Amino acid sequence: MPLASQIAGYNPLFSYKPILWTIGVTRTIENALAPLYQPFSKAVFAIVKFVIGDGLWNKFVWWMDNNKVPSVDRLNLPMTYSPLQPLLLGGLYIAGIYIGKRYMDKPERKPVDMTNYSYFHNSFLVALNGYMMWGFITEAWFNGGFTAVLGPWGQLPDLSPKGDGVPLIMWMYYWSKIPDFLDTVIMVLKKNFHQITFLHLYHHASMVFMMWLIQYSCPGGDMIHTPTINSFVHVVMYGYYLGRSLKFEWLAFIKKYITQMQLTQFGIGMANALYLMGSYLYGLPYGTPNDVWTTFTHLRARPDLYPLLISGTTVSYLSTMVYLFMDFYIKDRKREAAARKARAANGSAPGGKAIEGK
Repeated sequence: MPLASQIAGYNPLFSYKPILWTIGVTRTIENALAPLYQPFSKAVFAIVKFVIGDGLWNKFVWWMDNNKVPSVDRLNLPMTYSPLQPLLLGGLYIAGIYIGKRYMDKPERKPVDMTNYSYFHNSFLVALNGYMMWGFITEAWFNGGFTAVLGPWGQLPDLSPKGDGVPLIMWMYYWSKIPDFLDTVIMVLKKNFHQITFLHLYHHASMVFMMWLIQYSCPGGDMIHTPTINSFVHVVMYGYYLGRSLKFEWLAFIKKYITQMQLTQFGIGMANALYLMGSYLYGLPYGTPNDVWTTFTHLRARPDLYPLLISGTTVSYLSTMVYLFMDFYIKDRKREAAARKARAANGSAPGGKAIEGK
């Protein structure tokens, strides 16, 4: 692990110390859980190998061996060495919410007052996302200019030690999906079950795996576009949550714009990934099936192109996000229109539903 002072030399406007501290704590927890995780991991992969057969298993092992970027080992980043880790986190999140909901759904269970904790939770996530957004922007400035964030598109990650600042911030962004889980825990404890929708659960659980995939295989270059924009959206969103919890009712108008910002970020991310796919397909050389497989999956097989597997997966994933968020946005606007009509008829006070997802 490089010293904080060594990494800071690449970006004097950003402090990596909070990230390095978080990595140290997370690694300590990971090491403590290793006696439980390692036999479980071996058993799961033995079952997977039996189900998919040796051919697909060998391709999976090849992909894991050849697509791990040097920063994973060089920085000794926890939660990055196996796809089972993010899948397990997502599974435990879904299971925990299901069990918690069943527990709290009993009539004798009263909603928990989460007001004081919500102040801390929302303040922490505003600060964390602002910190990550600043890190991405300043990294782009000192290591390639603003073009790494704003264009032109098609930039690859710097895999050298000088580029380690971006993987560190990307890891923090990956890690930040864990405190995001607490959004749902708050909903369960407050018995706000109507907010725990398929969109909400799917987005929280799936983002962990998507960020692992990027962290493992291409943490940088064009892949910082969406995390940078998303960090800004989260600053606004959690700031809105914080303001509403402090009874700043005048902030109510912001709600619909946050969903619009979310849809915009997904659109930008899809456009960028489609551009990368087009660049890849345009430059794909003819060759043997092995050549095609290698360039399809492996970043370093064609250092001038992103692997189609990453850009294609990004397009597919963001397509689901656009569909689900657009569906929510349309339904929420209809709910608001119906509520305004009801208030006009009854003269009641305004209300509304919480923002969905992230």
